[in-house]
This record gives sequence, C-alpha cells and structure tokens, in this order.
Amino acid sequence: MLCHYTGKRQHDYGKGTGTKGHDAVAAHLCNGCHTYFDQYQSENDYERSEEFLHCVALTIIRLFRMGKLK
Repeated sequence: MLCHYTGKRQHDYGKGTGTKGHDAVAAHLCNGCHTYFDQYQSENDYERSEEFLHCVALTIIRLFRMGKLK
C-alpha cells in the first residue's frame, strides 16, 4: 500500500489540512509498518521520520528497477 509521509517535514512536502503530501514522498509499506508510522508509535519522532524517508528511498529504487520510473 502507498503510504504518505507524515513526519516532521510533512508540510514541506505538500501536506495540509485534508491534503496528503506529494506522492513522490510516499512509500510502499505493509499494514503493520503503515500503522507504526501513521500512529506515532516511535518514541523518537526524528528517528521515525528518518526511517520513513529511508522507506521512500527504497520504494523509489524498487520502482526504477521495475521500469516504472525513468
């Protein structure tokens, strides 16, 4: 499932009231990981934000390898 970034810099990426951030800052995550990131279950918000951005990078790499991005 495509999950949009909701971390510390969310407003820099287009997030607003009733508006999700840009799809370029989204990651393919399973339901468990989506819940982890979406419900602020990490004790350190900066660590959680960095973890999510790492997942975004892995998603972009995966999409390039699949030929979905050029």
